[in-house]
Amino acid sequence: MEDLGLDKNFWKNKRVLVTGNTGFMGSWLFLWLNILGAKVLGYSLNKSFDKNLFSCFPRDLKSKTIFGDIRDYEKLKKTINNFKPEFIFHLAAQPYVSEGFLDPIYTYQVNINGTLNILDILKNKNFCKFILNVTSDKCYFNNDSRKNVFNEEDRICGDDPYSNSKSCSELINHTFIKTIYSKKNIRLCSARSGNVIGGGDRGINRIFPDLMSYYFDNKKLYIRSLHSTRPWQYILDLIRAYLHLAKKSSLTNKKIFEGPWNFSSDLNNHKSVFDMINFLDKKYKTIKYKKMKNTIKEKNYLHISNQKVKTILNFKYKYNFEEMLSESLDWFKFQSLNSKKELFNFSIEKIETYYHK
Repeated sequence: MEDLGLDKNFWKNKRVLVTGNTGFMGSWLFLWLNILGAKVLGYSLNKSFDKNLFSCFPRDLKSKTIFGDIRDYEKLKKTINNFKPEFIFHLAAQPYVSEGFLDPIYTYQVNINGTLNILDILKNKNFCKFILNVTSDKCYFNNDSRKNVFNEEDRICGDDPYSNSKSCSELINHTFIKTIYSKKNIRLCSARSGNVIGGGDRGINRIFPDLMSYYFDNKKLYIRSLHSTRPWQYILDLIRAYLHLAKKSSLTNKKIFEGPWNFSSDLNNHKSVFDMINFLDKKYKTIKYKKMKNTIKEKNYLHISNQKVKTILNFKYKYNFEEMLSESLDWFKFQSLNSKKELFNFSIEKIETYYHK
């Protein structure tokens, strides 16, 4: 098995804090770290987990979660001081573009103050080696040209409240790296991750979860923008990349690993909504949808370069567009036919199978 952040000898008994561990990406990361033998603690809002991955976790795994608001400085500080994490993966956020328009104040508060709270709490601590602040590929200044392929040095300034809040979170990272953390041994990184496809995603106003709800929950399907293109990637590819960055950066004093990182599949996997529908239509069953007026101001084109992770981390994605769709569809199909216990075991099998692809 290739050693790309997956080494059990490295992760065994490492203290790892995952904020937002009940969400789509956070729950897969949380599960994977437990499989690797890490001492993992989650910090998340206590909200409905119906039909997502976290909902099928057994009680003993769910109990490794502190329920709290990332904006609650004192509770978060107490959690961090008591647990003393060596690694922090910060995924807690308001993650939806549509919700950003409905409640911009909440969106900015969560996505800015959450980051600021964690970094401030750790400014005088020595136990933490690595922090990954998960932001978004939407943090870039995007003039909506199909020719743009953004790299980590490009200008950041998202237009809508969600995207802009993630741009602000990136600026906070930059300031702490250059000043407050400049002489500390904490590797502070940010993840500008492309659109993620995988089992358990129940996000609102996102095309793949909407398609799964259409197939397995008998929901009607409405399409806002058929030809919008996005830098799709498979959830397990992304989690593996996060783990690899964390391990590699913590084992060296080189500052080359700190700062922003784009995570995305290769450009040939940056596909449109139409491409996704067309593939699933042929693979599974016919899709009937209605076009709706797009009241959410979104970009039509978004492409980010993964050259940095390929060259500096020597990282390669395993799944292409069709494979990530097939794997994700299999998870939702299995969920529709089996118990939560069986789904939990199936999810572990997905991770273990991924090792050997």
